[in-house]
Amino acid sequence: MLRVKSLGGQGSDEMEGVGFDSKEMISENLDRLSNIWLWTSKHGTNGPSASYFKNQHRKSATFSDLPNVKELHRKLASNRFANYLASHTSLPLRTQSNGSEQFTIGLLAESGPDFLITVLACFRLGLTILLLAPQLPTEHVNHLLKETHSSHLLVFESNSIKLDELRKTLTGVEIVNLSYGVTSINPNDLTEEIPEPKRWISYEEEGSRNAVIFHSSGTTGLPKPINTLHEYLTSNLPTTLNEGTSSFCTTPLYHGGFSDLFRSLNSLDPICFFALDSLPITFDNIYKSIQVCAKSIGQTQKNVSNVHQINTFLTVPYILRLIKSNPDGIALLQTMKYVCFGGASLEDTIGDELVREGINLASRYGSSESGFLLSSYRDFESDKDWNWLREPLTPIGDKTRTFQKIDDSTYELIIKKGWPQMAVHNIPNGDFATGDLFEPHSSKPRTWRYLGRGDDIIVLSNGEKLNPNLAEEILQEESDLVSSSLIFGSRRTHCGLVVLLVSDFGKLDNWKGRWNKLLEKVNRQLPSFAQIWPEMVIFLEAGIDPWPTSSKGLKQRKQINDLYLDKIDGLYSSTHMSSKDLDMKLDYQTLDEEELKKLIKETVTEALFDLTAEDQSLNSRQASMALKDDDQDLFEFGLNSLKSIRIKMSLQRIFNLDAQSLPMNFVYEYPTVSKLKNYFINLKGNANLEQSRVINDKGHDHDLMRSLVQKYSSFEILPPLPRLPVQDGDNGRGSGVTVLLTGATGSLGAHILKKLLERPENEIREVICLVRTTDGRNARDRVFESFESRRISTQHLSENEKRLRFLRFDLSKNGLGISDEDIKFTTDANQFVIIHAAWMVDFLKPLPSFERENLKGLQSLLNLLGRLAKSTDAVHQQAEAVLPSKFILCSSLSSVSNTKSCNEDPDGLAREIITHDPNRAVEIGYAQSKWVAEEICDEFGKVEVTVLRIGQLCGDLETGVWNKTEYWPLLISSCRFTGCLPLLDRHPSWLPVDVCAQAIVEDVVICARISGPHDNFLDEVEDQISSKRNEDKGATVYHLFNPNTTVPWNDIVKMVQKQVKQRDESINVEVVDSLKWLEKLDESESDLNLNPSKKLLGMWKDQFSSQRIHEKSKMDMKPEGTSFHENQNIDSTLANIDLQLEKRCGPISEEWIDMFISAMELFPS
Repeated sequence: MLRVKSLGGQGSDEMEGVGFDSKEMISENLDRLSNIWLWTSKHGTNGPSASYFKNQHRKSATFSDLPNVKELHRKLASNRFANYLASHTSLPLRTQSNGSEQFTIGLLAESGPDFLITVLACFRLGLTILLLAPQLPTEHVNHLLKETHSSHLLVFESNSIKLDELRKTLTGVEIVNLSYGVTSINPNDLTEEIPEPKRWISYEEEGSRNAVIFHSSGTTGLPKPINTLHEYLTSNLPTTLNEGTSSFCTTPLYHGGFSDLFRSLNSLDPICFFALDSLPITFDNIYKSIQVCAKSIGQTQKNVSNVHQINTFLTVPYILRLIKSNPDGIALLQTMKYVCFGGASLEDTIGDELVREGINLASRYGSSESGFLLSSYRDFESDKDWNWLREPLTPIGDKTRTFQKIDDSTYELIIKKGWPQMAVHNIPNGDFATGDLFEPHSSKPRTWRYLGRGDDIIVLSNGEKLNPNLAEEILQEESDLVSSSLIFGSRRTHCGLVVLLVSDFGKLDNWKGRWNKLLEKVNRQLPSFAQIWPEMVIFLEAGIDPWPTSSKGLKQRKQINDLYLDKIDGLYSSTHMSSKDLDMKLDYQTLDEEELKKLIKETVTEALFDLTAEDQSLNSRQASMALKDDDQDLFEFGLNSLKSIRIKMSLQRIFNLDAQSLPMNFVYEYPTVSKLKNYFINLKGNANLEQSRVINDKGHDHDLMRSLVQKYSSFEILPPLPRLPVQDGDNGRGSGVTVLLTGATGSLGAHILKKLLERPENEIREVICLVRTTDGRNARDRVFESFESRRISTQHLSENEKRLRFLRFDLSKNGLGISDEDIKFTTDANQFVIIHAAWMVDFLKPLPSFERENLKGLQSLLNLLGRLAKSTDAVHQQAEAVLPSKFILCSSLSSVSNTKSCNEDPDGLAREIITHDPNRAVEIGYAQSKWVAEEICDEFGKVEVTVLRIGQLCGDLETGVWNKTEYWPLLISSCRFTGCLPLLDRHPSWLPVDVCAQAIVEDVVICARISGPHDNFLDEVEDQISSKRNEDKGATVYHLFNPNTTVPWNDIVKMVQKQVKQRDESINVEVVDSLKWLEKLDESESDLNLNPSKKLLGMWKDQFSSQRIHEKSKMDMKPEGTSFHENQNIDSTLANIDLQLEKRCGPISEEWIDMFISAMELFPS
């Protein structure tokens, strides 16, 4: 067994980064944790490992977004970062005079690579780190820093809001702002060397010093610091599980994940961490993360036996419950050798079911104050008592652990002085009373069942803890209204409240108004996870409803919970009537339109503005005024999953509907008051609620489209940018185009960037990538990660960094959030081109959802281009030929795909012109937003504008990577749950994304090289393009789609069947008529994270008209990016002349389908 004496300590001369007994030195350099923290398929390690998966967008996770580890290690090794901290900050350093002192600093950071690298770097500097959870209130952060005598606080820019608050309140502690993370630091600073410091104390002395300081949750007041020694982390952590386990952990590093990490190091086994702070907790995200981890381990540890596949799942009950609720959840857990949970209790019914399914389920019990204590690890074959905890058979455990009897069946666990992991004590003799209650097993010695907290702490299903006493005391202050109260929520997802009102409360004046104000007051004192919704309140009346109390008159929590369990369960299942509904049980079918709208608006307003303490700054009147427009997008007011659940539950309760009556994503699908109202209007008289769909008000949509064009076609008159001096001899010739590209982290944008960088510098002088970042990562990293996720070699980027720039921008801000200083270097460009490829792709959101970022952002880009055009013209006003600036908008064929239904064109052909007719856009928000964008560009007359209406893009022809959330991948992947695909009489048009990108770049190059040397391809078309541009006014329009549509869909289905069969012979994909497929999809898995294909069910139902449904095989689908049958009503004359798409594209082939299926990873190979 490896014996590690201490971690860190400044100036280790035995081993870089971590001190070991030289006789037992591990071969793997643990300072390379900064290296092995992330894996790729090409680089890895063969020793203890930690893996973390982090994504820039919570709503669109990409699980192959893994950075190049070798590059990461070169720049981010913790030794180099330690040098950076020592030379660029004022952190304390040990010297000969103070070498024995302890220096403590605080770290406030998300759980991720920056966190780990910083901790290891601080270990190298001999510092003790106070680990602060990002969600801690500012008051608690200040308290802990003072209690631990911390001299500095390291904060990353991702915590900028809290950083601003701390600057206002923190005294005596220096704040060190680490910008946007370790990865954003100048590599030259990281590689800078400083003299190696000397070690002033021995490893043995260092081992008894604090390595890190955790903190309690603060549920009983201010949080308490919990000291953790080096020797505890490196030698005392128990490794209960057998060697050869590779773990997947869902706990953040600033909590229990830190101990799990070092358990993994002690046992020399890999551990992977779910991005709990960066990805939504969904079954789909967890499942795909585990897949990537397992794949990474298999590829990076080729010399290690198969036991190192992911076989241990470390989690909390909340996530177990989430997984178990999915049909594939049990199967996922069955792949694990061990499934371990901790942090809260798991319901017996769930645990029993998991064990019956053959899952080796184990409970882990411990605390921050005393470390790991008990587990239900056992002989899993013969012993099925998963919820009974065993005492480890260790001499030191027997001496330092005891169960103190409370009554005949209840004991409290006491940790005695001498337990090596005990950080605090609360008994004068040095012992620690855990406050946790247990009952002994009737026949098994040293075996205990956890009962709960002895001090009334509520432990939610996600492990969050709440002390309800303060809130209940506030309620008790209103003694003329409230007689008593009890907050409940143990093992539940959120809290509720039972209130015992005074006798005859109904006779009090405005008791409901008083109660609402009182609840607001209580919620201001509760953390966000424990907020009590008005709908989650059960009212009782004193003297009528029983309220068990003790002989001392104190309420008896367990008895009250048991007595009203049915009402509590009913409340969680949305069948109970709360205060708002005591006299409100309505039939929506009897309400007129205005009454229905008013009721829905009140319900939505209450949920959006009164749910959390943060919302309390808006009173109900202000909230009502804020939501004055019935067509306002609720997402703009902070609609999230928790608030959408509340709205849905409230409407179900008010209208007396059962829990299954409304779709799961009901509010997300209809995110305006008008759409919610129309939904209920269309329910009237319809027994089958699922068949009811909202009837869109086309006239209103078209009026809105025109008004948005008018609103964002008003361009600012801004001064030119401060220009750089023109160099001698620069006449504007031969130095190439400067391209500003948005959307480089998307599929099309990434391939455009690749194609631009493949052109020589005399054609493409420089590329500036505008990148949206909101999570602390820098713009450069996001582009590199995008390339890796799409399997595009990052060599294209690293070899061209001299002509690459990366700028952060925000489409919702004026001027894009870019300063003149950031952009002024572009003013010496000979020609400036903007390619705008960034756009939100969401087929479910309405048009208003695209306004704030997409349409406003487009206006800001055009304003910027106007300034750049002025500056460029000024630079080259003496040049022989001035080349104008240009704007290229990547639009969509869906903006004109409804042309056939318009009667203005006798042939129904969508032509390559700006239409000015909103009827021609497909009736979804995405397509309508693209139509508006085209009209805005057409109004911009300062530079040349090209609109590219792009058809259905598919994966590239090198790797086949295709966005899994797009129309056709979702349709194909539906066969996972339906076992079938629809029979369609159509010939799809799929344009490979790399072919499309090449066509776009060729257009840029042609424009740039009118006066330069020609190649054969450009010679053929340049004259035609030049003459056409001289004749045209307004925007030039191209339709980009694959004109080769000789392969019918039904042949494609056969290719899919063959590829699926090659991957798994047990899977049979049937071909059925479209109506049958819709029925199968409708009946399939309802969890949209697990079965994302079902997100488009409503759209598919709409697109399949009732007439064509009866025709079954003669259906005319209108997917995003395609027009009518075979794109036959889309004119592409100009695109075929100018961009030669017929020469570039071939028909869909079996080779394509093979690549697409492999890249989508729908079925294991």
